[in-house]
Amino acid sequence: MSDVLNVYILFCNVILLFLSEMLKSKLIQVLKGFSKKEMEGLYDFLKDSNFNKHDKVIELLVYIIQNIGINPQLSKEKVYSNLFQLEKYNDSKLRHLMSYLLRRVEEFGFLQSKNINGYEVISRQLSFYEDRSFAKGFNEVAGMFTTKSKHAKVHTSEEKLSRYHIYTQLYNDAVKRNRTEIELLSALNQSLDQFFVLSKLKIACGVLNQQTIFNQTINSEFFNETIEYTRIHYLEDPMISLYYHLYRLVKSNEISMYSIAKNSFLESIEIEDKLEIKDALLLLINFCIRQINQGNKIFETEVFELYKVGMLHSILLEKKKLSPFTYGNAISIGIKQGAIEWVANFIETYRFYLDTDISEDFYALNKSKLLFAQHKYNEALEFINRSTIQDLLSQLQLRIIQIKIFVELDEYALATSFIDNFKQMLKRKNILSYHKENFKKIAKYILKVIQLAPYSKIEKEKLKQEILQQKVLSEKGWLLEKLQ
Repeated sequence: MSDVLNVYILFCNVILLFLSEMLKSKLIQVLKGFSKKEMEGLYDFLKDSNFNKHDKVIELLVYIIQNIGINPQLSKEKVYSNLFQLEKYNDSKLRHLMSYLLRRVEEFGFLQSKNINGYEVISRQLSFYEDRSFAKGFNEVAGMFTTKSKHAKVHTSEEKLSRYHIYTQLYNDAVKRNRTEIELLSALNQSLDQFFVLSKLKIACGVLNQQTIFNQTINSEFFNETIEYTRIHYLEDPMISLYYHLYRLVKSNEISMYSIAKNSFLESIEIEDKLEIKDALLLLINFCIRQINQGNKIFETEVFELYKVGMLHSILLEKKKLSPFTYGNAISIGIKQGAIEWVANFIETYRFYLDTDISEDFYALNKSKLLFAQHKYNEALEFINRSTIQDLLSQLQLRIIQIKIFVELDEYALATSFIDNFKQMLKRKNILSYHKENFKKIAKYILKVIQLAPYSKIEKEKLKQEILQQKVLSEKGWLLEKLQ
């Protein structure tokens, strides 16, 4: 009997191995991210003999599409038996077929890439007519470029590079026809400068931001020269102007620079490729958060408005996916602003947009924040208990909510016990110094509030002033409320 059992267990393990290999394959993981429309486009693409030379590839794709949510049907042997019904299983043959399909999927992805902007299309059209020496077609496309340039006010860095390529093509065509085009040469030179300056400014902003967060120093001497050159020559360009003002804002950390950078951002908001200004929005948000942490409460309203703008214009969404940390930050600041109805709607609306495999854990974490704000403490605890989130910062946030709930319920012994556990979690090394300092202070001052003699007005006032003076303390408002 034991031998039979061992054989059965071995058989099950083999089946699980086949299933695991298939499910974890790059091909399956990529196809899982395809929308219905993309799947239909891929199917039509594979039916074209110019792109697909393999008879069984469409059959494999159709089988995967039909069974992508049914894991047992995607074991390697099951797939093979459906494709090659009379053949004995051949692992190398199936691997080859899957690899071939993956290459075609990648090729389809390249052709469908959203990174191909309108100017790049024009550049390719010019190349097409230039290769065929068809002057009429070339000139018509050149006219399209002139018209498009007049109407477009804001250009991304990729569009600036494509414009440089177009001006190069137009200039080379003029030279071949023995025409002197000084205006084209000037535009060619300027378009390359604009691409370089914008790209350099975006990198400079990223470098400064990283230095601020991680307290690192990166050699950036050339940035100063770029900034001065930009100030003199290119501030009329909306995108260059935006990143110029952002650079000055991040570098100076001066409040007076904020409104200039924000207005420059709002002037660029109608840009077609919203991802081009996502980094700009995040830089503005990070500046506001630093100001909030330094005690400038007016920036709570500012950062909330920025989050709302980011969601309204789909700037913070990338391929209809939302970072779970952006989700949580928007909710936290919305609660601080008292926008409970907006937060409740936001939590449910974007719950299924979260770009993570543990979306329900992040949903539970943020739902508990809302329920706490609504004084529904027991319900908040239920959502906290649902979460099995492993991200350390998120775990610490959950603990803070738990501790605050115990304080609200006058369960001081339980709160004190959780604070001790919280302090142990903070000893882990992989926490940024900024977060560690903030969390340490939260634990310290909650404990002080708990231990404070209830009728000692002098001690209360002393603790209140101490809390008010803290530059980094995200729970300052709640702590002060407890002292009231």
